[in-house]
Amino acid sequence: ILDVKRCITVAHVVEGCQGGVGTVVRNLIESQAADPAVSAVHLFVDPRKAGDMLIGAPAHWHTYLSSRKLWQLSSVGRLLMQELDAANPDVVFLHSTFPGLYGRLHKGSNNPTIIYCAHGWAFAQQVSAPKRLLYQLVERILSRRCSGIVSVSFSDFELAIRAGVQSQVHEVLYNGLPSTKASFKESRSG
Repeated sequence: ILDVKRCITVAHVVEGCQGGVGTVVRNLIESQAADPAVSAVHLFVDPRKAGDMLIGAPAHWHTYLSSRKLWQLSSVGRLLMQELDAANPDVVFLHSTFPGLYGRLHKGSNNPTIIYCAHGWAFAQQVSAPKRLLYQLVERILSRRCSGIVSVSFSDFELAIRAGVQSQVHEVLYNGLPSTKASFKESRSG
């Protein structure tokens, strides 16, 4: 997705960050902050929904106010892109549905590499058939507005392919957890 020949700046955009999404994003930020090929890591988060999983994460924090109101999506996206332009990242990771909408509705002027991870597709949830079809259509259209898509499982990958959600690059990354030699049992007993 990105040919790295110099130090890059990375930005993560999240709405709220708890549970599995928070774990993945935190570990990505920590590994990127420790990577000599990454000069800076930025985190864009709605402070009303941030939770506590990212407290102390080694990133430059930026805040924005998200919205789930249809008539506000465009203005939130435009304001977020202005903030991202100011940070000037080379790579932007959009995590989950609404950051994925904001970051793919509007392109920033700096033209960073955009990577989207749904962390579970909205069209795979228990929703009515018309909503499912609408969500699939929106994801198909917006998938053309990013450089890559990351699915968190082969099941999510297959759901995306069946729904016509495709990008230049579509990879499966199971999780953002660092590998460790200690077993779960050993880590819990120590």
